[in-house]
Amino acid sequence: MDVGALTLANDAGETKTYAWQPEFPWQLNRDQPATLTIQMVNFKSQYRPFMLHRPGGAVAAFPPSGFIDRNFPYWNHWPVSQLPNDGRKGTRTDRPAHTSLTWFCEPATSQGILHSWLYMYGLTTKPAGELGTLSKSWSSPAKLTVESGNCASRGYDQYQRAYQLSCEKPGNPTELKIMLNAGESSPVLNPAFVIKNWGEAVPRVSVNGTRVPRGKACRLGIQHNLDGSDLVVWLKHESTKPITINLAP
Repeated sequence: MDVGALTLANDAGETKTYAWQPEFPWQLNRDQPATLTIQMVNFKSQYRPFMLHRPGGAVAAFPPSGFIDRNFPYWNHWPVSQLPNDGRKGTRTDRPAHTSLTWFCEPATSQGILHSWLYMYGLTTKPAGELGTLSKSWSSPAKLTVESGNCASRGYDQYQRAYQLSCEKPGNPTELKIMLNAGESSPVLNPAFVIKNWGEAVPRVSVNGTRVPRGKACRLGIQHNLDGSDLVVWLKHESTKPITINLAP
């Protein structure tokens, strides 16, 4: 990793990079871009890992405990530490080890004793400041409207990053026309759709009236279940204006 190991950003493209030397970045806890949604680890590689999270949380750095070698503290844990716990502070460079930079503190979605946190992980060649469109398309997706066809909208599932629909006549869909009401605050970026009980028919796909053949820009698949077959659609498309999508069986 670069010594400037972490970049934080928001959907507006504001960024700040933090270094672990010559001093530990204690200020990371308070000196962050407003409405933080993006963090990126600055590996010395073509692709860099990133994490997206919903607005409303903060990122904190792991405290500088553990043996520090080559700029970063590190720990080792079971099985290499031979202790049934979550880790020990590395004291020598004698065993495999890991370093940890940050954790994200987001209010959990709670149901009784169950708690859920929701993030998106990925790899990219883009800088952190250019991930705002992806972040907004996931956390504030464009509203879907069914214009025609016998399928009903079931909302957007952030866990799948996909719009959910269902065919009202299982296995016998009519031509489906949907609109994604995209805008600057709710852009469309490579949308995905899961249509329950669509059946076995592989559809012809059009975007804004232009046919999109099956291939790298239009991924199609049928998911077989005990009670029917679902259609999964992924489109390579980006827009900040409303788009219309047609699926003709």
